[in-house]
Amino acid sequence: MLGDSVAASYSTRHPGDSTWRWITITRTMDAGSTLTRATCRTASGTNTAYFDGAILVEGDSCPAFSEKPPDEYHASGHEDGGADEISVADLSGELADVQPHEYNTMFANVQITGGGVITWGGSHLLWTTRLIAIPVEKTEFSSDGFINMDCPTSGTVVYYPEGGGTSTVACTADGIPIDAWEALYYRFVRGSASGSDRTRFCVVHYKSADWSPDDGWILLATRNGDATCESVKVAVGVTFPVTGGVYDVDAVLSDWIASAAALATHAALPNVHQPPLTQGFNLSGTTLQLDNTAPGLKKAWIPSGYHIEFENSTGETRYTAN
Repeated sequence: MLGDSVAASYSTRHPGDSTWRWITITRTMDAGSTLTRATCRTASGTNTAYFDGAILVEGDSCPAFSEKPPDEYHASGHEDGGADEISVADLSGELADVQPHEYNTMFANVQITGGGVITWGGSHLLWTTRLIAIPVEKTEFSSDGFINMDCPTSGTVVYYPEGGGTSTVACTADGIPIDAWEALYYRFVRGSASGSDRTRFCVVHYKSADWSPDDGWILLATRNGDATCESVKVAVGVTFPVTGGVYDVDAVLSDWIASAAALATHAALPNVHQPPLTQGFNLSGTTLQLDNTAPGLKKAWIPSGYHIEFENSTGETRYTAN
């Protein structure tokens, strides 16, 4: 019952079926009333009734009653400024699921090396030795602490095409096909071992309506489709023109080793960190000589503060560049 000093209103009666019921009553209080009164009671006789969650609300609507969670569902602690920890035991739904730690995927995406000879042939991407994401969190993300990704050269991989749905694209000896505005991913499964799995590779078109990346999606390559700068960028840091190209990781490393060996004995040119100085030049002691027999453009990389001089056969300086 809800009333004032003038009159009272009564709710509908409980049907008596021994179940909890949400019963409400609405009343516009008399402007001249001197009190407000709410009463929970049985209508007559010796019946037993239980009441819980009684609330009074001023306004046009009354929110549904929400039972207080049992203590074991809400264990909180504030030691050293700690926040509440809420147990999801016996609950279901998205929030009750174990939530992924996205930083594992982020780290894997920026720690990819390897690939051997990486070839973009104009339509397919191929690498000859594993791409490896290392280190990644051991046990929690990869049971081995790293992830191997070998390029498939046969079979199919999942494809998310423009529009929606999924299909497959075929891998060949040239590698995995990637069209304009598409990207190549490796879908790693949290907690699994490091071995490469062809079924985890996935090509995605940017207009796919069904692609929904989540934990474990590692980007390996993406293709830009702009007419003025169409290109393919690979996760190891190399970008190919769309017409094609080859990047030999081992050869690049060898060039750097050769450069370092030459510079170690060339006191006149310290701290030079570029591929070898023998591209169109001969290094003789402390003299860098132009090699007229070498075809193509002559290049030399000179550190700031040094200069290079070219002399003719009579010793006359013909050109000086800082």
